[in-house]
Amino acid sequence: MRTTERMMTMVAIVACIGMWSCGDNDNSAPEARPSAALQCEVVGTLCHDAESDAGQACHELGHDGAPSACAAEFSGCIDTCLDGGSGDHGDPFCRALGSLCHEVDDGDGPLHACHELGHDAAPSICREQFDHCAELCLDEIDGAS
Repeated sequence: MRTTERMMTMVAIVACIGMWSCGDNDNSAPEARPSAALQCEVVGTLCHDAESDAGQACHELGHDGAPSACAAEFSGCIDTCLDGGSGDHGDPFCRALGSLCHEVDDGDGPLHACHELGHDAAPSICREQFDHCAELCLDEIDGAS
């Protein structure tokens, strides 16, 4: 191989390494990662009236825990505090939004959309919209208190 051909091959290899992958790149977005701090707030709110010791532990975690701990325990706390509650599937982010936004559903506005999202959306959409909807519903809940 001549020097220029080797140089062009090296440029192609470096360019390929710098990309996510060579070939089979479907350009899909990475899975959304909901805010751990918002997961704490949601757990604290949804577990507020929990009667079980486990539910109260989740409530305390939500108010006092480190965001990383809330993220690690989110799914279990949602299961504990919602008792198999809202949502047509088992995704904890959808279930949390369906429950959190239920009482503040405004009938046809953004709060309603977030409530319905929790009941009807695919888990990837719930994760993608979790931060936005959790903030909206938590703000409304805090304003009503």
